[in-house]
Amino acid sequence: MKITKNNNPWRPNEFSPQDPKEWKIFPRNLTARAAYIVPGNPSNTRPEDAVDNCYPGLEMDARNLHKYFFPGLYFEVYRSDGARLVELTPSDRAAQWINLGLKESDLQDELFLWILKGKTAADEDAVNPPAIEFVDTDTTTNIKDLGGLYIWRKVNALFPGKTAVAIGPKPPATGDSLNAAKAQLDTSWNNNNSHVERDPNGKLKFAVLITDRSVYLSNQVLMLWLQP
Repeated sequence: MKITKNNNPWRPNEFSPQDPKEWKIFPRNLTARAAYIVPGNPSNTRPEDAVDNCYPGLEMDARNLHKYFFPGLYFEVYRSDGARLVELTPSDRAAQWINLGLKESDLQDELFLWILKGKTAADEDAVNPPAIEFVDTDTTTNIKDLGGLYIWRKVNALFPGKTAVAIGPKPPATGDSLNAAKAQLDTSWNNNNSHVERDPNGKLKFAVLITDRSVYLSNQVLMLWLQP
């Protein structure tokens, strides 16, 4: 440990820059290599060592990351009726969907996540993973099983890489609209083309969007998109 002045380890302003190689744990990103390693704090207090907690009171609520799992879209998951798309944000990432034809005004129709396609388990095929539907098409199904936190559990398991979503008004249709969205998702997945479908009056029927899942970690910094 390199210390200036009176060698007091409890006064961080007394520290000179530290060489990570002198420590047992080697930080691998810029966040971990902050101005100084806080004396007395164990290594697991660093943000990159979070336990993926999802309840307030311990470190961080990981849902604040996963609500932004799809670049340009912000889903509210604290709901009993599904994951609602409430904002197109951040603007630089949402621009691709706005240019495609998705509008801020569409959010007034209460858009929800209908379908998620992406790898959520180690034994799934990353090239063509299964699509998970979040629509209550069976009257015997408990609607709580299709709530936003159920969707969040699936998003929490989502691997990095190619991901597709189908969004549309709530409640989703059990017939033509849903079937058309499923067919379009298959086509779009194979062609890597997103699609926005509207009725003759210009109202959004559904949208199928494809891109890579949001990146939470890079080689240099922990990236956080937190709800203000």
